[in-house]
Amino acid sequence: MLIIPAENAVNWKRPPWVTLSLIMACLLVFLFYQGGDDQKLEYALEQYIESGLLALEAPAYEDYLQREIRFEGDQKSVLELQDFQQLQGQNNQLWQAVTLLMDREYYQYLQDNTDIIWAPAERRLWVEQRTAIEDQWISQMSAFQLGLVPAELSLYTLISYQFLHGGWGHIIGNLLFLFLLGFTVERALGPGRFLVAYLV
Repeated sequence: MLIIPAENAVNWKRPPWVTLSLIMACLLVFLFYQGGDDQKLEYALEQYIESGLLALEAPAYEDYLQREIRFEGDQKSVLELQDFQQLQGQNNQLWQAVTLLMDREYYQYLQDNTDIIWAPAERRLWVEQRTAIEDQWISQMSAFQLGLVPAELSLYTLISYQFLHGGWGHIIGNLLFLFLLGFTVERALGPGRFLVAYLV
């Protein structure tokens, strides 16, 4: 159960500067830094579909999921395989491409196994086309530059990911609760300790 501290009004003579600064930082990052992510993804998808990578990667993706099911007993992979096969049945190229481009574990699997998966000509095509898409668009997206990627942990991403949001609903919900609860905690701890507690 969440108790909202409604009886503690904000003292605007001594405003909660850290809370307000965190709210402003999140908004600025979302509007001006993350704002270009949709366009980057759109360009990546367009290039991916036009390059013929979907036809090359789709069978490998099904094989990848079947291996996960067979050797790991992964129930999540069962659902992913069913969803992907449904997209194929509907000939929904856009969402197939989204699935393949955004599955980072699958991309790592492809990088580790290109020699096994494809013949030399297909392998050259894949490396050339996919690397261009990754370098030009995917790696430039906020989630991959400043997001928390468990396989690539670093000190700065442990902090920077806290300022990234997945959409308007996500940021509005987070900032509303940060405002409702943050100023009370900031007043109790003091600005310095509150900022350290927030980042930790």
